[in-house]
Amino acid sequence: MPAAKTATTLVLLVRHGVTPTTGRVLPGRRRGLHLSDEGRRQAEALSARLAAVPKIAAIYSSPLERARETVAPLARVRGPTGVRLTRIVAKPADSSAVKFAATGTSNSMAPP
Repeated sequence: MPAAKTATTLVLLVRHGVTPTTGRVLPGRRRGLHLSDEGRRQAEALSARLAAVPKIAAIYSSPLERARETVAPLARVRGPTGVRLTRIVAKPADSSAVKFAATGTSNSMAPP
């Protein structure tokens, strides 16, 4: 009997595009910080590069503006049904381990 094929799940973690404060200030979870022109170009390039991925089952994004703006071009191409806004947050940089928490989801790109 042939061996059963195992399903593989590919998970891509993508940091948001650059903002006007990138390299100068670490804003943490501060709201109201949007992508810079370069960050918007990076978001478009991400969408173009991921066009080669045949199936993207879901896109998870933090509710922070810069994160939502980074996935917006991909969501426009793939359709918003796969987008889930979550409360994904990274622990502070000075913590001993990076942990992510995801709670609450929405299928909307609208602000929370």
